[in-house]
Formats: sequence, structure tokens, C-alpha cells
Amino acid sequence: MRVGVRPDDVAAAAVALQDAAAEVEDIVGSLPVGRTMAIAAAAGLEAVVGGADALTWSRAVSHVEHEVLRAAAIGRAEQAELATMGRRLHRLAAVYAAVEDGVGAALRGLDRFVHAHPALVEGGAHVGHRVALEPLLGLGSRLGWLEERTDAVVVLDRRAPAEAPPPTGLGDLVADDVDVAAEDGLVRVTEVVDRDGRSVWVVAISGTQSWSPAPGENPFDVTADVHAVRSQSSAAAIGVHLALLEAQRSTGRDTSAEPILLTGHSLGGILAVGLAADPAFRHGRRVTGVVTAGSPTGRLSLPRTIGSVALEHRGDPVPRLDGVPGRQGGAWTTVVLDPPPDDTDGLGSRAHSGELYVRSAREVEALSRRDPAVESWEQVVAPFTEGEGRRAIAHEYVLTRQWQNPRS
Repeated sequence: MRVGVRPDDVAAAAVALQDAAAEVEDIVGSLPVGRTMAIAAAAGLEAVVGGADALTWSRAVSHVEHEVLRAAAIGRAEQAELATMGRRLHRLAAVYAAVEDGVGAALRGLDRFVHAHPALVEGGAHVGHRVALEPLLGLGSRLGWLEERTDAVVVLDRRAPAEAPPPTGLGDLVADDVDVAAEDGLVRVTEVVDRDGRSVWVVAISGTQSWSPAPGENPFDVTADVHAVRSQSSAAAIGVHLALLEAQRSTGRDTSAEPILLTGHSLGGILAVGLAADPAFRHGRRVTGVVTAGSPTGRLSLPRTIGSVALEHRGDPVPRLDGVPGRQGGAWTTVVLDPPPDDTDGLGSRAHSGELYVRSAREVEALSRRDPAVESWEQVVAPFTEGEGRRAIAHEYVLTRQWQNPRS
């Protein structure tokens, strides 16, 4: 992690200023001063004053001498100021570098601690939800942070539907979630059609893309994190709902009986479970499953008719931020994995990596093929990943949180 100002950028600016100061010094230092400069200037003036008398000529020379000397003095002052600014910027760059190193070391230490002590993270989060969350949200409200306003309209920028490869397993589903996170505000609704013309739907939801506490245009932000984990509405959830609604309406047929799978990494998983648990979202559609990766969803509830597959890395602190252990039984299947130490380097942030969850999902697939006892998750994803002769159509939408009245 880096602080907002990059020390190497400051140092580069210091070097540029000092180079400019040196160039000014060379130019000023090369200028003749005193009478020599005045005589040289007078030679050039002679053609201008022509036949003027000696007094006029002398005054002109004196004036030019004065102006040139004044310019030289200004040049030297500017050179000195540039050089001083360069030296100060060098010191400033050193200070920023020291601060960044200190902050970085502290964060790396915390990163390693949460990776090594997931139970402490879960216990601390449990206490935090009980005693600290509401005061923090109250403070945020006074600062204009972490708030979803009722006039915050979500606008959908719809792209033309395009052919896409159908998902073939758990790994492909998680990979899709990581893929949409690479573009601000992107949601992908994929219609998978089997050889008999029957359709199922997969909704890939991005994780957190903006870490600013102030809600901005990108709805996949910390504000959405806070509201989603508390089962409250967010611009991101509304946008995903609208995207699926529009994609299904674009077919021109009744899609109410067609199965839907919601998938997401991190924030995307919280939104997926929250939407699946919402009766208003389920009204007029058939949600059958949810797949999450690295998501704190333990405080959310699902109808028993909806299967949930949750992937968690043991050293990933994020799934534990709800302060609730991963659930098993009924509609829930939590698969906890230990990525190789070389893949995480003992850091919680790396254990949360979407790419690492993709790799783990593919390993779960391979393990299930060898051991039928671990196939409990497959009945959730099989309707969306199995079958010959399938094709897929991707409907993509870019969501924008707007601060004005709804568009007509």
C-alpha cells in the first residue's frame, strides 16, 4: 500500500527544479555585466538612434545598461529560489519516503497478523459489530461518509449482447467475478442456453472497487460494503437488480421460471446473498443458488430453497469481518481452503486475492472429481455449468451512482 503522494514523484520534481535552476544560472552567468554590457548594447542601439545627439545616445545606453542589470539580478534571484525549492523538495521526498516506509511496515505487520490469527479477527469483528459499528456510522453520517441517499439514482449503460463461452465449473464462475471487477461499475448477466433452447442465468457481481468512504459515481465501494453487510439497500444492489431485469426483458419472453445463479467475490458475494434473500428481488423470478468467494455473509439469511456455496481461505480476514463462523448445513455449504504459503506469503491481503480464489475453486473441482464425498456444492452450480451443446450470451451493464432525479 502507498500513501497518496509518491516519494519518487516528489524526488523527480526536485531534480527537475534543480536542473532548471542550473540552466538559469548558466544563462545569467554567461551575461556580461557593467560597462561591457552597456557598450555591447549601445552598439546595437546606434542604428536605432542614428543621427541623434550624444546626450540622447548616452541616455539610451544608460537605460539599456540599467534594464539589463535589473534582468540579470532578477534571473539570479529566480535561480536561487529554484535551487532552494529543489533542495526543499528533496527533503520533502525523504520525509514522505520515511512515512511511507513506516506506514507500509505497520500495514504489512497487521496483514501478517490477521493472516496468522483468523479466530482473533472473527472475535474482534463480533465485538465491533455489537459496540462500535453504530457509533462509527454516526460519525460517518456527520462527515457525509458511508451514506446512500434516496436521490442517488443508478444509471445503466447497456452494451450490445455478445456471444461468450458458457461456464464449465466453479472456477469459471469465480473467474467471471474477478473479471468484472477489472472495470468500474461493471455487471455481467450471462444467459446460458442448452441444446433444447432452455435458458438459465448467471449474474457476476464485482467486489469493492473504490475505497473512498465518500460515496461516488462507482457504486461498488465501501459504502456498499457497509450497507450490504447490514442487509440494507445500496446503489450497487439496486443496479444489479435493474441489470438482471433489463437483460431478461430483452429476450421478449416470460423468464420467471428460468433458474438464476448469483455469484460474487468479496463485496460481490455479500450483494449476491443479500439480493437472493430479498423477497422483492425474488418476486417474479426463480433464484436457485449463490456462489461467494471471500465474502462475510454469516449474518445474512437465505430461504432453504436457495443453495449457497461459500469459498473461504483460512488466512483471509475478510470473510470473518462479520464476526460469524462460516455456516454448514441446510442451504449453506462453506468450503475452507489453505492456499500454499508461497501463494500468500503469509499476508491476509494476498489470501483475499480474487485470482487466488479462482485457483482454489478449480482445485475444489478437481478434488470433487476424485472424492464424491465433497460434492455437496455441485448440485448448486450444476444447472449452470453442465450439459453438452450449450451456448452463452453476455449482457453487460456499467452502473453509475447519480446524484440527480431519475432519468426518463
